[in-house]
Amino acid sequence: MRLARAAWLLPLLLSACAPAAPPAARADPAAPAVTGLRLRHLGDLPVPTDRLAAAALGGAVYVFGGLEDRGSTAAIYRLRGGRPAPAGSLPAPLHDLAAAVLGRRILVLGGGQTLSSAGILSYREESAALSPYLTFPTPLSDLAAVTLGGSVYAFGGYTGQVFSDRVYRVSAAGVAQVATLPQGLRYTAAAALDGSAYLFGGLTVRGRSRAIYRFTPGRGVARVGSLPVGAAGMLAAPADGGIVVLGGESQPNQDLADVYFFTRARGLRRIGALPRPLAYAALVGLGGGRLLVVGGEEGTARASGVYALTLLH
Repeated sequence: MRLARAAWLLPLLLSACAPAAPPAARADPAAPAVTGLRLRHLGDLPVPTDRLAAAALGGAVYVFGGLEDRGSTAAIYRLRGGRPAPAGSLPAPLHDLAAAVLGRRILVLGGGQTLSSAGILSYREESAALSPYLTFPTPLSDLAAVTLGGSVYAFGGYTGQVFSDRVYRVSAAGVAQVATLPQGLRYTAAAALDGSAYLFGGLTVRGRSRAIYRFTPGRGVARVGSLPVGAAGMLAAPADGGIVVLGGESQPNQDLADVYFFTRARGLRRIGALPRPLAYAALVGLGGGRLLVVGGEEGTARASGVYALTLLH
C-alpha cells in the first residue's frame, strides 16, 4: 500500500508549516525531552520514487532524481507546503545520489544508473538550472553528504567496483580527501550536529552495519554508539538540538518503522514508530522540530508520499 493512501494518517494529522532553512543544530542536554512525533500527509510526488536526494534552500525543499518503477529519473521538483512543482532536470537520470547546501546553491553529488558518476553539480534556485561544479577522484553512488561550516562533506559510497571508505571535503577550493572510515560503507544516513557529522548504519561487505560514527573536521572518525539492529538506507536529519533517525532496511525488502532521537548527551533513544516501514527515502530538517519525509521504499513497493513530521515534547 502506498503511504499517500493509507488510512492510518487520520489520527496523525498536524497543521502544515512552510519549509524554512534549518538553523545550525546544537545538542542541549537541558532542552525539553522529545516524547513522540506526529505526521501529516501533505501531497505526493508525481511518481512513486525511492533512492532520491533532497535539500532545503530559500524556503523550499528541492528533490533530485531517484528510482521509479521504469528506472532512474532526471526529475527535479520544488516542494512548497509539500506539493511538488517541476524545477528543472538533471543532465541524465540518476538514483542513489546525495544533495547538500553550500552557500546559496545546492550541490548534487554522485549517483548513477548502471554505472556510478563522479560528477558534482551546482543547482541555483533563481535559475532552476544545474551546472558542472567539481568532480570526485572516483565515481561514487550510494553516498551521504552533509554541510559543516563552509564545506560539504561526502561519506562512503560505491565506486562501481569497491565500497568507498573515503571522506571528502567539497568546497570552492576543490575536492579533497580528509578522513577514512573504518570500513567501506554504502547507504549510510548522515546528519550534522554541533560541528560534527554523525553516520548511522549502512551496508558493508560483511552486511548491514549497526555502527554510529562521528566525524569532526580536523579530528577524524570515531565510533560513538550502536543501532539496535544493522540497517542500510536509514534516514537522518537535524531537529530540536538533536538528530531524528528513522526507518532503514534490515534485510532485503524488510524495512523498519522505528523512529529515534539522537543527542550527544543522551545517545540514541526510541521515540516512536512510523505506521508503515520505510527506507531509502529523503528526510529534510526544516528548523525547530519540523521535518519533511519524501518518497522511499516500503518493502517491495515504492512510495510517493510527502509528509510533515513534527516532534512532540
